[in-house]
Amino acid sequence: MKLSYTQTLDEMTTGSFVLSEAIARRTVLGKRWVRVALVYGVVLLVSAFNLLNPNGAEGSGLMFLLLPVVLITVAFAVTHLKADAIRKNQLRKTHGDGPFLMDIEVDDTTFQFRTGQQELRFGWSGVAWLDDTPEGLAFGFHPQGYAWIPNTAFADDDERTAWKTHIEARIADAEKLRGDA
Repeated sequence: MKLSYTQTLDEMTTGSFVLSEAIARRTVLGKRWVRVALVYGVVLLVSAFNLLNPNGAEGSGLMFLLLPVVLITVAFAVTHLKADAIRKNQLRKTHGDGPFLMDIEVDDTTFQFRTGQQELRFGWSGVAWLDDTPEGLAFGFHPQGYAWIPNTAFADDDERTAWKTHIEARIADAEKLRGDA
C-alpha cells in the first residue's frame, strides 16, 4: 500500500498535537494533571479554612496564600493559549513553511515514511498502538517511533478504512509475536 500527499504547516502542527495527546494518554507524565489538581485542591482547602476560621489569618495572610494559585493559573493559561503558535513556530524553523510532500509505503513487514531529507523505517513487529482520531490515524512503535496520517491524505473513507484495517492487523500480529495477545 502506498500514499503520497502534500501536507501544510497547519496540518503538520495538528499532527504534532494529535501525537502528543496520544503519547500523553499512554504515559505516567500524561496523567500529571492529577498531581496538579491535588496541589490546587490543598491550596484552596487551606485558603478556605483560613477564610472561614473566625480566629484565623487576616486578609493579608489569605492574599499571601492565594497569590501563588493566581500566578500559577495565569502562567498555565498563557502557556496553553500560546502552545499552538509556539509549536507551529518550532515546526517552521525545523522544516520550513511547506507544503511538504509525504510518502508512506507499507507492506507486511515494514512501514516507511519519507518527507524531504528524512526517512523513517519501522518493522511491524514493533507497532504498539493506533488512535483513530477525528483528524487522522496516529500510531506508535516500540521503543520510540510515531506516525500520523491526516484524513486529507486519503482519497475517500474506503481508503482510510483499508489503511486502518491493515495497521490493526499488524498490531495484532505484533502482539502475538511479543506475547502481549
